[in-house]
Order: sequence, then structure tokens, then C-alpha cells
Amino acid sequence: MIPEENVGAFLELMRERRHVQTRVGARHWTLQRNLQRPVQWTETFSTPTWTDYLRLNHRLTTADQELDKRFLDLHIGEFPPQKTLLIERSTGQTRKPEQSTPYFPRH
Repeated sequence: MIPEENVGAFLELMRERRHVQTRVGARHWTLQRNLQRPVQWTETFSTPTWTDYLRLNHRLTTADQELDKRFLDLHIGEFPPQKTLLIERSTGQTRKPEQSTPYFPRH
């Protein structure tokens, strides 16, 4: 939660964060403000696969990780910001087990 007096500094940090996240592999980065609760902001981005998401986190430099600490200085919530991981799911039919392609590791 970001109070109004911290919004300018917050947006500057978010511009920096967007650059960092896209540099390490995030796609479709957005920042959204809750109109009913203006102190609440949501950052979203996607990665093509779970493996890409894991790689994204390993590519962060120490300076990139320090950015999170700077965000916490602006945050007024009782608890730290919440992280939610979502997976996109098609609404089409799912494959039946007999239609799946078996995985054979390459050596």
C-alpha cells in the first residue's frame, strides 16, 4: 500500500522495476492502481513458461534485489506486499492421457 505522498517516488521506482523485469525476461509488464482503494497497486507481467519465470528470478542482480527494499520503505501496510502466482489456462478441451506425447529425455 502506497500513500499519496509516496506515489511520485513509487512511480519512479516502478519505471526502474519495469526496465529490470523486461531486461531479465518478463513480458507484458503492467502497473495498475485500484480505483476503489487508491493506496493499492498491482504489478503484473508474464513469462512464457514456469522455467522462464524461475530463470527470471535467478537473473536479478544484487542491485535489482535492492529495489525491493526501496519499495518497502514506501509501503505503509501492516504486512509486506503480497505476491500471487497465476497460471494462464486455455478454456479449450484438455488432452486425454492417451493423446499426450510421452517425454523422452535427450542424452
